[in-house]
Amino acid sequence: MELNDLQALSKFSDALAAEGFEVRILEKTQERPYDVLLIFLQLEDHPAGGLQLELSFIPHMEEQLSGLSLVQFFVGLTENLAPDYAPELQQVVININRFCPLVGFGILSQPAMLCFRHTVMLPARLEDSLPLVVQTTWLINYLMEMFGKNLTQVAEGRASTAQAFKANPFAHLLT
Repeated sequence: MELNDLQALSKFSDALAAEGFEVRILEKTQERPYDVLLIFLQLEDHPAGGLQLELSFIPHMEEQLSGLSLVQFFVGLTENLAPDYAPELQQVVININRFCPLVGFGILSQPAMLCFRHTVMLPARLEDSLPLVVQTTWLINYLMEMFGKNLTQVAEGRASTAQAFKANPFAHLLT
């Protein structure tokens, strides 16, 4: 039996809830023409207690990928970019993506936003996809814990890269 996107997201939601994540599904609407699974990433020292990870299927890919699915993991870190953020932030994003196990930190231009976006090709069988979704979510949680707060400080102009990452164990790789 083939599951639709909403049914698959529901299975992902159950698996992530079993791992201790707070999850919620938003069904598609006229304004948002796709279903999305919201996953709250609890982060130490984050002003809001954490960040929201969005998981959604990229539509119409199954036909082109022989039954495989392509899902997007997306976290918006901040839209409050300092006017002169670009050169320093771009360099630190490049440096982090150079050694990260999941490449995905980036800067959107419209709307201007520091974000993390990663896509994963999922196997056709849900049983094979569940561990991949759970492991990817845990890894993104780790990357947000390790780099999210520091990158946000640089993006918002509250600190230079050297200042923001001073206590980060990977600081030597970022400059």
